[in-house]
Amino acid sequence: MFSGVFKYDGPYQAYVDVNSIAELGKTVLDSKEVVIGASVTLSSLIELFSKAAEIDGFKYTGDMGTHLKRVANTPVRNVGQKFILK
Repeated sequence: MFSGVFKYDGPYQAYVDVNSIAELGKTVLDSKEVVIGASVTLSSLIELFSKAAEIDGFKYTGDMGTHLKRVANTPVRNVGQKFILK
């Protein structure tokens, strides 16, 4: 059984997996905006923040990425990521 913020709710009859919806995993980075999809992993977000920190106006994202590295361990950063074993 799952636990977390809503651990006393349920039991649920279904769970919706949004990881296969490509639009929710997209990110956009340009000189005017940073757009982060709803199903982007924290690892991908940290990488995006480090790239954005090199752009004027988004320097603060480097600190946000550093903070995420401190508070989320590697398994938490990759929750929802699909691995293909060959």
